[in-house]
Amino acid sequence: WLNENVFRELNVTYKAFYPGHHPDQGVFESMSLGYASCTGLSVILVAACRSVGIPARVAGTPSWTTDSSGESLVQDVAMHGLSKAGQNHNWVEIWYGGRWHYLGASEISEFDHTWFSNQASQAIEFNEKHGIFASSFRRTNATMFMPWKTAEDGETYFVVERTSSYTS
Repeated sequence: WLNENVFRELNVTYKAFYPGHHPDQGVFESMSLGYASCTGLSVILVAACRSVGIPARVAGTPSWTTDSSGESLVQDVAMHGLSKAGQNHNWVEIWYGGRWHYLGASEISEFDHTWFSNQASQAIEFNEKHGIFASSFRRTNATMFMPWKTAEDGETYFVVERTSSYTS
């Protein structure tokens, strides 16, 4: 229900690039601009889930290993984001029924079945560029490469390696 309604209620729609855009913008920035990237939409949906007691976190890949495929590729790219090899993508994981499930922030779909499921199944486990990771407040042994950051930024993002949940 949340990902069907939260963006309409907040008047925020998907847009990959727009004036004032930066990939790691917060909820209020997205609301002010009226747009958010896949990362921004994921941040909003995670905040909405947590506000009603649903455990949620941002997940993603720094770089797809393959292009998206299928009849709806053009529509998928226009509605949900970039889907070419080498491009990043973020989405949401929700804890339900004793395990983490994934869903895209901006599309209505069943758990663990989205337009990017095929690409996610091609991720490379323990590969910092082509793996799948979920954010963590806990200090972990893994960090995620953020495509919009440089080594000079000095920021560390702790993550949980999640690739095997998508490839098995």
